[in-house]
Amino acid sequence: MDLAREESESTAEIARDLEAVIFDVGNTLFYLDYERLSLLLANEGLVPRGFSPGEAALAERRARPALSRHLLEKSASTEDPASFRHYLELALARAGLAASADRLDAAFAAVCREHRKQNFFSIPAPGALEAVRALAARFRVAVVSNAGGRVRLKLEAEGFLPHLLAVVDSGLEGVEKPDPAIFLRGCERARVAPARSLYVGDLHAVDVLGARAAGLRAVLLDPAGAYREEGLAGVALVRDVAALSRALLENR
Repeated sequence: MDLAREESESTAEIARDLEAVIFDVGNTLFYLDYERLSLLLANEGLVPRGFSPGEAALAERRARPALSRHLLEKSASTEDPASFRHYLELALARAGLAASADRLDAAFAAVCREHRKQNFFSIPAPGALEAVRALAARFRVAVVSNAGGRVRLKLEAEGFLPHLLAVVDSGLEGVEKPDPAIFLRGCERARVAPARSLYVGDLHAVDVLGARAAGLRAVLLDPAGAYREEGLAGVALVRDVAALSRALLENR
C-alpha cells in the first residue's frame, strides 16, 4: 500500500468527532540538530569523521522503540540524564558503533554541556509550522511537553505560539508524561474533552500510553519506520507532523 494512503486511512477513525490536536515538542515539532550533534560526537571520538547528519538522524530514529521499552520497563523519566545517555548508546548501536563506558561517559558529558548552552532540540521539523497553522484553522491546538521550563520561548521564537491555545511544560508543572495529569491539564487549558483530543508524539511508552491513560486518542510519529518494522500494533503510525496534518484535514 502507498504510505501516504496508509497514513490517511489509519487516521480516518481518529479524525471522527475530533476537536483538538495536542503536540509533543522534541522529535515532533522540533528535531535534534543532527549536524551539530554529529560534529560534537566526532570531535569526542565517538563517531567517525564524516559521520553525516543523515546517518545520525537515522540511527536516532531507529533507536526510539528500544528507548521506549527502556523507559517503560524501568519507569524512567525522559528528563533523567541517565535516560538520555542510554538513548545515545542505543543510537550508536543502531549505527553499528560502540564505545567503552569511559569514552561514552566523556562524550555524554560534552553533549550535556552543549545542551545546556543551547538545547539540541532546536530545528523546527520541516513543514511543522505550516501544519500547525493549517490545523489551528480547524481544530483546537496545544502543546504538552516534557521540558525544562523554556519550551514556550522556543515555540514563540519560531512562530508556533500564535496558533496554540495552551503550552503545558513539565518543567513548570511539576508533573511529566506519561502521568495522565499533564495530558489532562493540556485538555483543560485548551477547553476540550480528552475523548475529543488527539495527542501526537514519538515515544510509545511516554506519549501513546500516557495519553490513552488520560482518555485521549494518540498517534505515533515513526519517520524511519522503526516501530512499523517491530510490528507495533494498535496505534496509528505517521512519518511526521506534516503528513499527519494532511491526513487529518483530508478526513475532517
